[in-house]
Amino acid sequence: MTVPVLNVFTMDPTTYAITSARMFFYIPADLQGSAPTPNDDSVYIENMAEQIAYSRALGGNNPSKERWTKYFTNLYRALEMDGITVDTTTFATAGFTRPYFGRQRQEAMYFAPLQ
Repeated sequence: MTVPVLNVFTMDPTTYAITSARMFFYIPADLQGSAPTPNDDSVYIENMAEQIAYSRALGGNNPSKERWTKYFTNLYRALEMDGITVDTTTFATAGFTRPYFGRQRQEAMYFAPLQ
């Protein structure tokens, strides 16, 4: 399994339309102090603080929008049943692909708890 490509989405709290999307790539620990400087203004290095996230794996390749919605809804309901309140205006997805096996992709989704 490889380190995931993380996609973070922010939604409007009233319409739930996506208002921003960002993609993150992990820089291995031994290279973090010497990462190359991006040469495009839309690419930048950001340090993420340690955080708690609740996730659910989807599995398979390229899940449909309906499948993403179903899994996010199920995750939200499971957390709600456990009394956990999450930020529903921000969510993330992660894609994992084994090296040399591009068709064996795994997907996961994440919610962060309200701070």
